[in-house]
Amino acid sequence: MTYQYDVVIDPRKESYCFSFSKHDCYKLATGKCTFDLTDEEYEKKEAKCRRPYNYKARVGYCRGLLVKMGDGGEISATKRTKIHAHRNTCGHMTFSSGQHRSCIAKKNRLPKLHLNELGINEDYICNSCYYESIEEQKPKRFWNIFKKMKKLDDFGIDITDDKL
Repeated sequence: MTYQYDVVIDPRKESYCFSFSKHDCYKLATGKCTFDLTDEEYEKKEAKCRRPYNYKARVGYCRGLLVKMGDGGEISATKRTKIHAHRNTCGHMTFSSGQHRSCIAKKNRLPKLHLNELGINEDYICNSCYYESIEEQKPKRFWNIFKKMKKLDDFGIDITDDKL
């Protein structure tokens, strides 16, 4: 594995694999991303929200981070962000820190995102692609057609940005 340091990427052109749970992501918790809410919907949900400020699945968590990521913000996307990522052979980036900020940059089409460290995994694919390949290899059984999708529980899932 090789590493690059102090790398600036264009998040609009990257593809990610996140490891989130319903406690980390408002969309996984509710079915709708906070950025997909109208201002009116957001204000109503924010007024009713009783979650602590640092709860990552809170309706205002990512919107608050977006404000801080703006130019001159305390965690500006163009300054050293302490985001550590890996680019895998499948083309997806995975993260050891900075998932939310990377997702926010992608969803809001920010032109730049600073990564402190970018590892190049030439021999690995992300977990989402790995699990998809396993599913494709499983024999198709008649009774599987009628199974309902497993409900998301407290454990994290690996999900690519195009499905999030």
